[in-house]
Amino acid sequence: QPTYTLPYVSNGNAIRTHSHWLRSSLIRAVRYCTTIEDFHQERIYLEMTYLANGYSWDFVEKHLKHFFKYFDGKAIQQLPLDQHCYEKFRRRLFNFMYEQRQYMEKKQDALKKNRRFPLSYIYDNISRKGEFNKKLRQILMDNIQLHNLKFESTK
Repeated sequence: QPTYTLPYVSNGNAIRTHSHWLRSSLIRAVRYCTTIEDFHQERIYLEMTYLANGYSWDFVEKHLKHFFKYFDGKAIQQLPLDQHCYEKFRRRLFNFMYEQRQYMEKKQDALKKNRRFPLSYIYDNISRKGEFNKKLRQILMDNIQLHNLKFESTK
């Protein structure tokens, strides 16, 4: 008897976290399931897990549709299950993951090369953003002795 449990979420935003977890679980399933039948069984298990934990069918269906649309996998949702379509779908997903990894590596290299630290300000109700950023920039420049360091605001 399989257990249908979702990971515990302590940050207060369970719906968002579980949405991300569903997408990640579907990606993991495509990566590890070499046959469409195995993937289909894993997808059903994920659907049942969400339904057993109180999520509506609309929630599950919306996220599944988005996943298949994003990776252009509508053909593998149709019956009969087609292994050839699933293999093409898997290649698209692997290519996406490779491109995403390349993008992140380039971004990391650019950050290292420019030695930039993105600063963000989330407390808009305490003081004006510009004033906060000036003070923070000055404090960092006074206390951190790094050469060729640039501080920039992300918001």
